[in-house]
Amino acid sequence: MGALVGLAALLPFFALGVMGAADVKVFAVLGAWCGMHALLGLWMAASLAAGVHALWLLITTRTRLAGLFRHDGVTFELAGKASTPYAACLTAAASAWLLLQGLSGGVR
Repeated sequence: MGALVGLAALLPFFALGVMGAADVKVFAVLGAWCGMHALLGLWMAASLAAGVHALWLLITTRTRLAGLFRHDGVTFELAGKASTPYAACLTAAASAWLLLQGLSGGVR
């Protein structure tokens, strides 16, 4: 059930073209692995991590605010990539959640 909820939650973002298929599949796997009850917290933690990461990239690449509103190309690149997969933030949040569950004795 968690996998279906995870898939359904992010599938609209893939359909709109703002998220890759791998990100959606990773969230579905996390739903199956961590359980449906953990998905909202994982999504919020991953979104916060992605926001912090985006700010860090903007600061380190010295991107001007006006550059964010350009529609003529990539806002910034890092190591030849235009973006970081959201799956990286999802797995970081899931790793922290599983670690905390293990430390508190909550993993069954």
